[in-house]
Amino acid sequence: MLPSTHDKDVRHILITLLVAQGVGSAAITSAATIASLVGSDLSGGATWSGLPASTFQIGTALGSMFWSLNSDRLGWRRGLSMAVFVGMIGSLGAVASVYLHNFWFLLIILFVAASAQAAFNLGR
Repeated sequence: MLPSTHDKDVRHILITLLVAQGVGSAAITSAATIASLVGSDLSGGATWSGLPASTFQIGTALGSMFWSLNSDRLGWRRGLSMAVFVGMIGSLGAVASVYLHNFWFLLIILFVAASAQAAFNLGR
């Protein structure tokens, strides 16, 4: 008996979600780790180096509420797709903040990118 189209679709979706979760989690974890080092460099000293990691954690906490409410309204597929887009914007913004050497822009962008991590966590 040949596998049905439904089985192929389910397998395709499962593989896509597995890859997205793996790559997304690794990228967000490494970004959160590097944020303190970059924050120390951008702020000019070690005094403010913990603020990027704290901002990231607050963004994750508040982002989980935001994404859970919106995912219920929009559906999980659209919610996760929007979160991936927000995470991409956050990643590009983080690169821009380093290029512009702007500590405060980095904090805002980390807050936004952390909300994408919250959506990844909700997607598990």
